[in-house]
Amino acid sequence: MSSTSYDIQDLRDLTVARLRQAGHEVVYFESPAFPVYLDEHSHDQCILSIEGCDLLICIIDRRYGGKYRGRLGDRFPDQKIKIRHGASGKKREVIIKTADLSATWCEVLEARRLKIRVMTFARQGIMDEKETRRENWHIKAFRTAFAEDPRVFDFLDWTTQQDTGNWIVQYRSIAEFEDKLMKWVESYAATYVSAHPIGGAAASPPIPTATVMTQKLGRPATTVPIEVPSPGEGTAPSVCVLCEGSTDVFIVKQIVEQLELPVPVRFIAMHGGGKSVFAALPGLVESLLVQYERFVILVDSDTWDEAEIAAKTKRIEAGAAAVGTGKVSIIQAVPSIESWVIAGIDPAALNEMRARRAAERELKEWVRKTRISGQSAFPSLRGWNIASARNASQDLDAFISALLRASEK
Repeated sequence: MSSTSYDIQDLRDLTVARLRQAGHEVVYFESPAFPVYLDEHSHDQCILSIEGCDLLICIIDRRYGGKYRGRLGDRFPDQKIKIRHGASGKKREVIIKTADLSATWCEVLEARRLKIRVMTFARQGIMDEKETRRENWHIKAFRTAFAEDPRVFDFLDWTTQQDTGNWIVQYRSIAEFEDKLMKWVESYAATYVSAHPIGGAAASPPIPTATVMTQKLGRPATTVPIEVPSPGEGTAPSVCVLCEGSTDVFIVKQIVEQLELPVPVRFIAMHGGGKSVFAALPGLVESLLVQYERFVILVDSDTWDEAEIAAKTKRIEAGAAAVGTGKVSIIQAVPSIESWVIAGIDPAALNEMRARRAAERELKEWVRKTRISGQSAFPSLRGWNIASARNASQDLDAFISALLRASEK
């Protein structure tokens, strides 16, 4: 599986879960069984893991990803694309230097070099914005609204200009992505014969082992299998926290780290928002049940109004109930996750905002101005007091209590 990482963790986890349920073995860098090549760059570890796969699934969203910085650059020459500009339809050739290729782009190039089939999925928003940018190429002040880096448009154009495997499957939501992913994979599996077994739903999962490879580039590898305990074999129950976005994940992860829970906790950002998240929730939780035993679903209420909060809770509960599991806790941050940051820094400020029902954007601006990490655009919780925060925010206290219950052995 090839993609950028932290921005689409929800799609990556869903892909792994669904393919495993269908009997496929999935190679992905978060896995404890992911091959480790000691002394090699992380980008090269991903490149080298592609050999032996039958299919590479590439998922594109908003990010272009980091530039490739490994030692296999000679495998990835400069790439040429033709870009159509404006209504005239005129095309010009653009060359993307090896030094500017993303790690994801190089993974796709490696798969094609090895004659491994590639399936590319891209969010509808990025495809639409690509066309808008091409039509308005002459506007120097053009700023993308969806894409974090316009170079992702070059990769998408390059994909469509390949002789084979140039179809891009577009999706708008998690639910649509899941449906199209499984249809494409099932169609592929039905027509492809491989030395690597591709089973049906009843196929046995792969034996959970990790392989540490002491291979230098161009030299034989020495492998040492290391057994990885499966859930239930002496391990504590795993907990999954589903959040509405990357900012929420960043904040919640810092809070959870202060709790020092006795079980592993995984954080997943559910991008898409609103109705698309609710529609995808049953399928997402159901698919993740093969990896995690308990869930805490965290969403912003987007309001101070208690009646609206209660109505939203019912909608979420209906989605969770469709899965048929009692292992799901649902928490709403009122009116947003930023209130939890304020609660641990200045409880009086939060109480004042609550009293006058301040707009959500005011909370976000307060956090942005008051506590900004020097390493990223996300708020830092250095100096944040968990006891004060729990006293000032009932919903944060409920969230922490839900986590403590979920982590009980």
